[in-house]
Amino acid sequence: MKKILGVIGGMGSVAAVDTMQRLVEMQKAATDQDYIEIVLHNNPLVPDRTAKILGQGPSPLPELLRSVEICNDAGADFILIACMSAHHYVQDMQPMSRAVIIDGVAETVAHIRSTLPAVRRVGVLATTGNLQCELYQRQLVAADLEPVIFAPDEQQELFMDAVYAPWGIKAGYVTGMPRERLVMGAARLVELGAEVVIGGCTEVQVVLDHDDVVVPLVNSVDVLCRVAIESCGGTLR
Repeated sequence: MKKILGVIGGMGSVAAVDTMQRLVEMQKAATDQDYIEIVLHNNPLVPDRTAKILGQGPSPLPELLRSVEICNDAGADFILIACMSAHHYVQDMQPMSRAVIIDGVAETVAHIRSTLPAVRRVGVLATTGNLQCELYQRQLVAADLEPVIFAPDEQQELFMDAVYAPWGIKAGYVTGMPRERLVMGAARLVELGAEVVIGGCTEVQVVLDHDDVVVPLVNSVDVLCRVAIESCGGTLR
């Protein structure tokens, strides 16, 4: 019997829709009944994760826990958080959840370790909050991998503006300047020595394709979706 997947979205909503589409497209199914059952709570009330991590806003934890409760009440067996920066709070969320919350950061690093064993230097495209709390860096170092990240000014120009600016992805713009900035950002990480680039933010996969990067691009959301589908008893394409 298949398990039920809960998805916590709304961080942002464009990324949540993209994640749901990936969850469907990654499954091998001949009929409606072949798909796994998914409960989505698209919660736009979650305060910005980076703002809190940088000490500039309220905690997102209460709203994240409300979403966890909704997913649990709906019968979820596993929970996917469609926001990588929100994974900073997984250790606080898991004790409050019967459903298993999938650790997308750990799964991403394990995926790189198993599929790209020769890689040693890993670039990270992620929010400033994510990088400040070293979500990926700690896991990469523990796996004997070297993180490659931007200098602070480059981080703002090549990543944060693409996501948060009025013309950015969170405002609903997925072509033009946001895409150009992220393509430039990935190229810059390669210049800095990255042998693979992690799309460590759910907005990255909305605009950046594998063909845009000259080294392998590993989107954490893709890894999360694969793990979630298999955990719930679905079949991958």
